[in-house]
Amino acid sequence: MKKFSFLLSLILLVACAAPAPTIAPSAPAPTIAPSAPRKPFVVAHRGGAALAPENTLAAFANAIKLGVDMVECDVHLSKDGQVVVMHDPDVSRTTDGRGQIGDLTLAELKALNAAAKFPGGYAAQTVPTLAELLDLVK
Repeated sequence: MKKFSFLLSLILLVACAAPAPTIAPSAPAPTIAPSAPRKPFVVAHRGGAALAPENTLAAFANAIKLGVDMVECDVHLSKDGQVVVMHDPDVSRTTDGRGQIGDLTLAELKALNAAAKFPGGYAAQTVPTLAELLDLVK
């Protein structure tokens, strides 16, 4: 299960990354002048968990609005085989529910508030599916 989660996270990272420039095989390798400033690569970990409830569509939408280079997420399979976005295999740390994701159906996961434990109060958020996240970041 961990391999599957890692693999899907890696696929999402690649899918969300800006396309790399292509260099013809015969072209010389590009050089960077020593004085050229380098821009940091900004990744919104769990969608920017310090700014919005982690691994929710609200967090990912906020990260996109802020102009990050990439969003990172974690995925798990629900009892009925749906790929959902959540860091922990247990829902109790971030939602108002209890139990393992693999023991809950998508309908049961969708009934949970994924923003329930976010400090300072936040509008209710459902547990997103990977498909919903991919639709958002297109």
